[in-house]
Amino acid sequence: MWQLCSCIPSTLPDPKAVSLMTAKLSTSFVLETFIHSKEKPTMLQWIELLTKQFNNSQAACEVR
Repeated sequence: MWQLCSCIPSTLPDPKAVSLMTAKLSTSFVLETFIHSKEKPTMLQWIELLTKQFNNSQAACEVR
């Protein structure tokens, strides 16, 4: 999951749409799956990734 959410090629046709999709996927994974795990050794990395994704995508920050 980390590879899907953190390593996005810059050659994709619509970078804003891709940023939004990865932010949604990352947020969904953290809140619905990862948060329920007993051990969270990479939680800080996930939070840093989410912060970066939200900083790069205004659409991801909007409430819908």
